[in-house]
Amino acid sequence: MAFGTVEFAQIAGAGETAAKLGKTFLCFSPKGKNASVKIKACLRSVRERNVQLVYIHPAEETYSEFLAYAGAIKRGLSENSFRSGKFTALPLWNGDSYSFLFISLATLAGALWLLSVIANTGRQFEIAYVVIALSCSIFFSASTSWRLFIAFLATVTFPVLAISKTWTKPALPPLAGALWLFLKVSFISLLGGVFVSAILSSTDFMVKINTFRGVKLSLILPPALAFVILYGRERSYFSTSLSRLWHKRLEVRHLFFGIGIAVFLLLMILRSSNKMSFVLPFEMEVREALEKFFFARPRFKEFAVGHPLMIMGFYFYAKALKIKKIHFRPLIILGLIGQVSIINTFAHIHSPIGICLFRTVNGIALGALLGALLIAADGFFKFIDHK
Repeated sequence: MAFGTVEFAQIAGAGETAAKLGKTFLCFSPKGKNASVKIKACLRSVRERNVQLVYIHPAEETYSEFLAYAGAIKRGLSENSFRSGKFTALPLWNGDSYSFLFISLATLAGALWLLSVIANTGRQFEIAYVVIALSCSIFFSASTSWRLFIAFLATVTFPVLAISKTWTKPALPPLAGALWLFLKVSFISLLGGVFVSAILSSTDFMVKINTFRGVKLSLILPPALAFVILYGRERSYFSTSLSRLWHKRLEVRHLFFGIGIAVFLLLMILRSSNKMSFVLPFEMEVREALEKFFFARPRFKEFAVGHPLMIMGFYFYAKALKIKKIHFRPLIILGLIGQVSIINTFAHIHSPIGICLFRTVNGIALGALLGALLIAADGFFKFIDHK
């Protein structure tokens, strides 16, 4: 007998029950009244999230309508090269302890590097850090709590580490240079995503008995750390900037700009969970169009928000020597939303790694295109002060 976990449902004692039975699988039950929406949800769950059992039951439709609905799901599975019938439950697999040890040490080393950028760490602190990191990795690397901590640490560390490096301005035109720097940063975030996927590689995460935690916090911490790094490489510059900002006369446009950023960040945080309490107008239509066009739908916060902002920030960074009052740092800081989303994509360990890679590459390509188009629109940057 195997234990089945229901996607998006909290089941008390799921881990203990699965451990006793020795086998488990992931099942999905569509909700709602729209048959077309439920059919697409079922096909998406099998294709993108490794669901092995789809549980459907009559709601308010007639018997003939329910048979047609079930038949449409079966045909859709066949068209996507899936077979319906008996399946084999997954045996419990706890992952490879040596891989967990390596990834734990690599992530903690990256965190130490980031700490050395933010603060002036001394030799004694670094030695103590290495000893503690090595000891904890050896003794706790197989622990679920420790792996979740390392996954969260990687989600925060790698995107900030990518933009904390003082990148040399490439000998390219500003737009091409911005795209090249963006690809470098995205590669480091992608590496962090692979680390997160590897540290969470075990059956309990694959079937969502355990899930990655801290998604909302991971959206807040990297921009906060990036603010300290980008504005505080020199303490005098950091203090001077804060003093100038504190004494600056507040105008109505500043108030609206601040409210807009706050609302935007709030929306990003509220929509970071699997259960969205609201959707934007025409959002579902856009999602369906992207699913039809792309093999794996790119995430909105990546291609439409984070990536274009970061490319614009790097574009202004490339021109900062000629135009002193260009403010590229806020754009790079907000652009980290896309980089964090890349890593969070790989935290969905129940999704096949190929789907995660396709989704990430699609987001990078579409975001790069949108960022380049925004830069090419001359009138879009009238707010920049060229004095």
